[in-house]
Amino acid sequence: MARIALIDPSGRSTTTVQAVLGRMHDIIVRSRIHAPGDCDLVIADLRYDDLADTALLRSLGSFGPVLLLVDRLEPIPASVEEGATLSVLRKPFDAFELDLACVWARLP
Repeated sequence: MARIALIDPSGRSTTTVQAVLGRMHDIIVRSRIHAPGDCDLVIADLRYDDLADTALLRSLGSFGPVLLLVDRLEPIPASVEEGATLSVLRKPFDAFELDLACVWARLP
């Protein structure tokens, strides 16, 4: 069982993430953006303004693998570069897409 930190300031994604991943993983929900502690994956539901904050994205990347949940209609700022520790999943998403993101993060 992996530990997943869900950073969800708005509370919009908590129910969905817990329903899809909660049976197989330990989900720790955070309402503020801060270091999640020891975790295998960080899932962050952020607003466009947060995504444009380069320092915030760097600090999130230091936590380990990060999956950013971004509204489908919002543009992704140029500062968001998908790489070894950062990936983007557009909302709304299907449950299998969230499962695939966990496979990408190599969760147990």
